[in-house]
Amino acid sequence: MFQQTSLGVQQQFGSAWTVSADGLYVFGQRQLLAQFLRSTTSTSPFISCPGSNVPCTVTDPLTGISDQVTVATSNAHSWYDGLLVNVQHRPVKVGPVTYLFNASYTFSKTLDYSDDDQVPSYTTVENVNLIEGTVGPQTEKGYGASDETHRLTLYGMIQMPWGFSLAPLYTFGSGIPADTFLPTSTCTANRSPRACRFWRAIRWAAA
Repeated sequence: MFQQTSLGVQQQFGSAWTVSADGLYVFGQRQLLAQFLRSTTSTSPFISCPGSNVPCTVTDPLTGISDQVTVATSNAHSWYDGLLVNVQHRPVKVGPVTYLFNASYTFSKTLDYSDDDQVPSYTTVENVNLIEGTVGPQTEKGYGASDETHRLTLYGMIQMPWGFSLAPLYTFGSGIPADTFLPTSTCTANRSPRACRFWRAIRWAAA
């Protein structure tokens, strides 16, 4: 479920140029977030919850295989704030050639509780929870996987005689967040497991 609010202005300059600016705010609710089960009221001997942020372990009585229980809930939130600016040049005919031009720029920020908008990658997230000793939707708040601070799109079209047309398009986007996880296998014997399993969110530079 999303709640959206927008406010914009538009102004024409001369007979060919139009400039518009829009502010956009979107608040999302009931998005998926998956975490390991850490407590239960069950008295079954096949499930064990040690406490102290340690995930519960359930054992299959037939095979004796044990594993953690993943609970997917729809209590994650997301926030989007954006400024959209558009400059448009209306079609103008110069002799046998007609051309138009459009430039769009977006300045935005996306935050959420989940690192994916459909199927959360809870494995990496839970590794962080175990290391940091934290748990809960609010502790997952950070830049969304789709967060892109700057995005610029330039588009034009030139219509020429004999039915030929040329439509150049250029798009630039700034870096997006990425989750990096350093596995224990890459660590040396002199480092502690806690130091080896260090996880943090970084921004990739645009290629």
